Amino acid sequence: MSKILYLLLILKLIITQDPESPEISGTIPLKFTVQKINSDELLTTILKIGDPQQEIELILDIGAERTWILKDNFKSSLSKTYSSENILDKRIQDTFSYSGYKSKDTFTVGNKTLENFLFLIVEKVENKYFKGVLSLGREYDTKYFSLAYRLSSTMQTFYNSFQLKFEGNNTGELHVGDASDEVKNFRDLVLPCKLLDSEPKIKWKCKLTHVFIGGIDNAKSFFDDYYEQTGYEINSRSYKIEVINSPVYFETIYNKIYVTRSFIDYMKINLFSDKNGKSFCSLEDNNSKAYFKCSKSEISNVPSLNFVLSDITDLSFPYNNLFECDDNNCISIVQYDKNFNGFVFGLPILKNYQMIFDYNSRFLQFYGKENKYLVRMPNTGGIDMVNFLIYFFLFIIFVLIIGICVIYIMRSKNKKRKKIEEEIYQKF
Repeated sequence: MSKILYLLLILKLIITQDPESPEISGTIPLKFTVQKINSDELLTTILKIGDPQQEIELILDIGAERTWILKDNFKSSLSKTYSSENILDKRIQDTFSYSGYKSKDTFTVGNKTLENFLFLIVEKVENKYFKGVLSLGREYDTKYFSLAYRLSSTMQTFYNSFQLKFEGNNTGELHVGDASDEVKNFRDLVLPCKLLDSEPKIKWKCKLTHVFIGGIDNAKSFFDDYYEQTGYEINSRSYKIEVINSPVYFETIYNKIYVTRSFIDYMKINLFSDKNGKSFCSLEDNNSKAYFKCSKSEISNVPSLNFVLSDITDLSFPYNNLFECDDNNCISIVQYDKNFNGFVFGLPILKNYQMIFDYNSRFLQFYGKENKYLVRMPNTGGIDMVNFLIYFFLFIIFVLIIGICVIYIMRSKNKKRKKIEEEIYQKF
């Protein structure tokens, strides 16, 4: 009987397996490069669109609502599979807006042909660097313009995630699909953080809970011992631990880390001051933007900066990853910009950590080459206060119980003594 069930299971796998894919699980890889444009960097990939195929370079944007192509970049009249709905669609993408007509054509991704892929043909766009964007969203109407959604609906196996894998600073692969097999390429898993749900559409964001200065290499005193399962435990007596408790957004189209204005002040005191409190490097601040400028000799004095997500995941930046340098000066990549509300993490995070964006579980997972990114933060003041009140309440109850017991015992003794006195009085 068991042999028959086993044969039926094998037959089911053979029938349901996608003939175009060598395995049931896995991903479709798509090469990307990091294009440097002036002081900005963008992730770009090349897709084949239309019949006959035209190679189009598109920007990868994990937060884009639409896949769109600038009209000058795509010759729609030459494609036999192109069609247009003649419906104008207006959108705002991060710091600029655009509008275009809903269109459909054949997109070729690896060995997959996606017919009637929905995208916008845009006449012109405010941001001159953007000539086309590939959306990886999967929420509401966004999903119909998304490569991740179209691949999941095309494959016989459900493809529910995508992963950005950097091979170096300038090249990498976007893997769309079930990333479970891809994890094997990394030695250790950095625990995921749950996406926050305060917006109607998914913007990839997690909770930034703490920040601390220093690390294993240049400030070992900020850590207790290392534990195989839990990682490093942060010394709760460290005065440089800052409790944040703020959302942090993730974007592929920025090569900076944007922070709040108050965080710039925190960096000035803790990151750009020596043990005696003397400041080094200069703060360039014109109210709308703020960043630190250092000489090359000064940056070696800067300790690592560590962002902690969900109390457990440490995204660490040693001093040599915190600056962009030319021949004379170095500029901090952690900056304040009035156009951004709160914390925004861009390419500096993506280049240092392999990341898996999982739509099914709404997890954002980080992977590293070494298991040194797990931390355990001390309890925040709020948790300490709650614990104090609980223990204080229990202490009061304990005191009351002891008091009641003492009173009961004393009253029992008094009653017994009075009874004896009455008996003696009655005898006389």
